[in-house]
Amino acid sequence: MSDYKELYDYTKAVLEAVEKAYARFEEIKESKTDADFYQEVKPFADETAKLNNQWKKAAIDWITKETPRNFHIKQIEICSENIEMISIQAFYSTTSRKRFIDHFQSVRFLLTGILMQLESN
Repeated sequence: MSDYKELYDYTKAVLEAVEKAYARFEEIKESKTDADFYQEVKPFADETAKLNNQWKKAAIDWITKETPRNFHIKQIEICSENIEMISIQAFYSTTSRKRFIDHFQSVRFLLTGILMQLESN
């Protein structure tokens, strides 16, 4: 894992951001009130996008160099897109619960899988 400490740290940070988005999604759904775009949505989405880009680059580099058996570049690209969607859709009460949770679970599964793979090496 020491060779990929940066990827490990980015993965943990992105996972924390996604978990925060999920918690905020539940709050928004319960209150049925959208968050303010400039006060809350944009700052969170911008910060998550920055982390996401760093994570995606590190993850693709890892896959290219190590060719792990259960991870592929296409998965990373799709996961990255889902992270972007989650970071924005979490703040709107009209977001479909099923769709949001499906994306959230998919992202969490891949991120925790990467963490486990890095920890085992």
